[in-house]
Amino acid sequence: ATDRGDVVRAVRGVRAVIYALGVSESLSMLWEKETLFSTTTEILVEAMSEAKVSRLVAVTGYGAGRSREAMSAIERLGHRALLGRVYGDKDRQEQIILHSALQYTIVRPVILTDGPRSGKAKVKRDPAGWHNGIVSRADVASYLVDAVENDLDIGRDVVLAR
Repeated sequence: ATDRGDVVRAVRGVRAVIYALGVSESLSMLWEKETLFSTTTEILVEAMSEAKVSRLVAVTGYGAGRSREAMSAIERLGHRALLGRVYGDKDRQEQIILHSALQYTIVRPVILTDGPRSGKAKVKRDPAGWHNGIVSRADVASYLVDAVENDLDIGRDVVLAR
């Protein structure tokens, strides 16, 4: 994901891209600057433009971008202390996407579980309904595929929660 040539080759001839990179949890994430999300998104946006691929569905996370405003003061404090550097980079990532010419959907799942697909995940489009909770990775994957196949939520940011 960090080699521009590899990314260009990977996106050539595709109809859409689902971006779902993550980082491993470690103590160093408390103090080390994170740039994986912004760096790979810059590379991806350029590669997609070059390959004439316009559809991007990108997973960031609840607490990134404007979803942070939906958190309580206590949630924001804990989130910033534990995930501040990672989510600072997710904020930069979202800005890159928002300022691109892509037909994007930004997907912010809440706390992820390894449970099965339940079909109970809700796509929260209205910021007034955004709240923390849990959602299975399988339910997130199901929405990501639906978003691509059915052109859902183009130009929007959504929160996925059960």
